[in-house]
Amino acid sequence: MTVARLVLVRHGQSQWNHQGRWQGHLDSPLTPLGHVQARAAASAIERLELAGPRVIRSDLGRVTETAEPIVAALGATAEVDPRWRERDVGVWAGRTHAEVAETDPVGYAAWRASDDPPRDGGETEAAVRSRVARLLDELAADGRDTVVITHGGPLRHAVACWLGLPVAARGRLAAPRNGALSTARSIADGWQLLAYNEAGHLETAALEVPADSPA
Repeated sequence: MTVARLVLVRHGQSQWNHQGRWQGHLDSPLTPLGHVQARAAASAIERLELAGPRVIRSDLGRVTETAEPIVAALGATAEVDPRWRERDVGVWAGRTHAEVAETDPVGYAAWRASDDPPRDGGETEAAVRSRVARLLDELAADGRDTVVITHGGPLRHAVACWLGLPVAARGRLAAPRNGALSTARSIADGWQLLAYNEAGHLETAALEVPADSPA
């Protein structure tokens, strides 16, 4: 059985993205560029001509803002599923790389070495992979064209699942760009990746941001 397409969207640039801060389950609003990226993603998805797509989003604010032009373009209502949240990074949330390296040098060194530290109260990458794999199984069983607006971590794990990469090899995939699309379709024996980190629709997005905007 061949099932309809699945489009994964990373949220637009947030203020903490711009500042280089880990976010996890904490939040910061979209920058002006982030709003432009969200609108560009909406236009790109509209051009895909999906068949009455189901739309699902994370419950975090930066995704909620990104979803607004997408649901408007598709004439849909978004389902909210917190399982599509970003990885919980525990006490690292809100900190820059330099701040984490200073306050948690052992954990930061382990992360740099591609180990899987839990980050003091946060999730492991293995836990994120497990929940994303279950979500993909559910979507395959549902069988509808679906758009999921989510975060870089779950998105990269989803693509790693499609490619059969182990958790530790997720770093072989470049981090998804804010507002980029990744698409796949479910077939009888698994998922077929159609595109990863597709960002052609973002190339002129920065030109729409006023020169005096912070990002």
